[in-house]
Amino acid sequence: MMNISKLKRLVKEREADIIVGVGVLLISLVSFAAGYLMAQERFREPISIHGEYLNEEQGGEE
Repeated sequence: MMNISKLKRLVKEREADIIVGVGVLLISLVSFAAGYLMAQERFREPISIHGEYLNEEQGGEE
């Protein structure tokens, strides 16, 4: 079983590798999230405006 002092020493020895790994993980997560949001935007149903509303707002037929 690994005790706390060995774990601290291991983390201190591998600090640079851990930082690089965490950085790569964060960049990957942000890239995935951005792609997911863009895909959601792309497949959204287009906005439709009905003719009756336009006529009332523009002072058309009453």
